[in-house]
Amino acid sequence: MLDISQADIERVVPPFYERVRRDADLGPVFAAHVGNWPAHHDLIARFWRRVLCGEAVYSGSPPRAHRAVSELRPLHFVKWLSLFRETLREELPESRARQWDAHVHRMAQGLASGLFIDRPEHHAELVEALEVIRSCTWDGGCSCGGHTSA
Repeated sequence: MLDISQADIERVVPPFYERVRRDADLGPVFAAHVGNWPAHHDLIARFWRRVLCGEAVYSGSPPRAHRAVSELRPLHFVKWLSLFRETLREELPESRARQWDAHVHRMAQGLASGLFIDRPEHHAELVEALEVIRSCTWDGGCSCGGHTSA
């Protein structure tokens, strides 16, 4: 079982989305689809409570939600991973941050693959994004950008 608590999740989600909102690439994508940031924070916190704590508090479908975002591109998941990793490094002790990061890493890879594998117009970018994501580890050695606080 993971050592991540609801308090950890509530500690990470808001500052992560502050980074997203300020980001030149992700900010406009999210701004076009999120009208109520506190409600979005709550939704995403419930998602992570389900994934990380096993609580039955979320029943949505991330792939379905993200398929509706026409501006989304494969390389956005590289940036998302980077910002999430930076936030985890700043907000949590390393052991809990690493545990959560493993899930974030799989989610970036899984969502990018699932959303774009059947879209030939994004194939080259998907291959590039997956290469970066797959090479990216907590300890560095990749180009995701999420190692600035290490």
